[in-house]
Order: sequence, then structure tokens, then C-alpha cells
Amino acid sequence: SLFEIFGHKTFRPGQIDIIENIFQGADTIGILPTGGGKSLCYQLPAILSSGLTLVVCPIKSLMRDQVEELRRIGFHRAAAIDSDTSVKDKERILTAVSMGALRFLFVSPERLQVKSFRATIEDLNVRNPLARVVIDEVHCMSEWGHDFRTAYLTLPNTIKAILPTTPKLCLTATASTRVLDDIKTEFRIDANDVKTLALYRRENLNFAVLDCQPFEEVHKILREKLATNTLNNSQASIIFTSFVNGESGAHPLYQSIK
Repeated sequence: SLFEIFGHKTFRPGQIDIIENIFQGADTIGILPTGGGKSLCYQLPAILSSGLTLVVCPIKSLMRDQVEELRRIGFHRAAAIDSDTSVKDKERILTAVSMGALRFLFVSPERLQVKSFRATIEDLNVRNPLARVVIDEVHCMSEWGHDFRTAYLTLPNTIKAILPTTPKLCLTATASTRVLDDIKTEFRIDANDVKTLALYRRENLNFAVLDCQPFEEVHKILREKLATNTLNNSQASIIFTSFVNGESGAHPLYQSIK
């Protein structure tokens, strides 16, 4: 199925442990590095089983990318609702949800704060139980996470209220001990159902930190890279300044680089 559906000959490290836990019907926390194939961990089980998979995702572009990715492999029963979705499209999608015609629905955490949407999902689950609910970027629900989203705070209680028996899959690439403890506690997931790599390394990320004077040294570095033809799109830099404007400000530095 992995090759027939996705064209992959083997699973990436950590994927099979998460997928096996899902097929056992257990609530699961999956922690894999960025680029480690977290989306396949719910896409494959959802395609091989019946019922709707509800995916909670904090970023509109990620939702759209996932829908497009599923369409590329020939799976068209997927949709996303975000703040840019027209009223007409929203009604069409919700009608499809109510009829059980969708297998994937991507929504923001804020969507689950809408009473009418919760009622639609709750009613569907009574008539045709959901396959599972996926909480992507689940670290956002912890105050110790680096991208705290208030709407994530309500997710555990909301999901418990409207989908009390639906299996949960929590996915993230970022989980400190404090964040992981929050996720396990709030979603009531056992430590044995936390699946990650034995050696967790984000090898696609490399950092070099340079303490320098903004204008003179930044311009010197850029000139050296241009002279040696090493200024390319495979590397990025973040420059922190103390002020927005003024002699050492971010805005005049940006203008001078541009």
C-alpha cells in the first residue's frame, strides 16, 4: 500500500511505530523531525480505513498543501476550511461532511470554537463515527511551546466533549519535556503511546551564530559571499537588531542590503 499509494518503497524512521499504534486504536503522540513524514502517518491509515479524519492545523498554507498533496496521489475526498473559504464553499464542504462524503477535513483550531461546526461534527460522529482526530503542531497547546495559540487551549476539552471515543493522534516536531508532559496530561495519553526516534536529531537544520556590528560586518559578509559565489538560496540568515529604526535599526539595515 505504501508504494501503490504514495510511491515510497520504505517507511522513514519512526513512521511505522506511529502507524502501528494508530491501527491498534490507541491515542498516540508522534514526534518526528521536520521533513520526517508526519503527514503520511495519518494519511495512510485514513485511506486504508473508513470514516472521516479530522485534522486540526494552525496554518492555512499547510492545510492547503495537504489537500493538494492528497489530490496529487489521486485522492480527491479531502477539503479544508479556513478564514478565506467563501460562504458558498463552506456550505458545500459542510454538506459533504454531513453526508459522509469526505475522508479528510482540515480545519484551524479556531473552527472548533464555532458552535455550529461542533454540532455538525458531533452529529456526523453519532451517525458515522469519525476514524480519528489529528492535532497537528500539537506543541502549540502548551504555554511552554514556542508558538502558543490560545485556541489550542480549548482543544482537549472540546474534543473530549464532541468526540469522546474517537482515537486521537497528536503530531509535532517540537516537544520539550514540559511541552510533552502538557500534551500527555491534557489529552490523557499514556507514555507508552508516545512514539519518536531513539535518537532524535534534526539533521536538516544547521546553525551558525555570529555576534557582529549590523551594518559594517553584515555588508562585509555579503560582499565576501558575492565574491566567492556562495550566496545562494539554500542558506538563510536572521539578523537581530536592538531597534527597528535609527543608526542600528532593522529597517535602515534592510534598506541598505536591498
